[in-house]
Amino acid sequence: MIPDVIIAHGTATVSNDEVEDSVFSTAFPNGVPVTCTKWSIGHTLGASAAMDIIAGCMMLKHRAVFGIATTSRLDPSFKSTYLIHGSDRKFSPQNILISSLGFGGVHGAVFLKGPTIE
Repeated sequence: MIPDVIIAHGTATVSNDEVEDSVFSTAFPNGVPVTCTKWSIGHTLGASAAMDIIAGCMMLKHRAVFGIATTSRLDPSFKSTYLIHGSDRKFSPQNILISSLGFGGVHGAVFLKGPTIE
């Protein structure tokens, strides 16, 4: 299943962001909008994945996707479709992929599926 939007871990470190971008652009070559929450909540240690799940649930509830407000331009080497400042979108995402990466190799992903809207 292809997600409508991805909430990236987005640490703003060169190593992580390049790898995450490479994975997203390879797995979804037709482009899936990518956003993250770190710009607004900072690094919450063990709670960052939980915060991303809450953000995903709010996207499903409000049928809106938020951009990365602290980013106005991207690294030109990035290939994915990032939702930067001013690119909030009003659409009804039904499927959200959340990527959570951790130090020491503790990584996870969650796929949220919203209710069917007819």
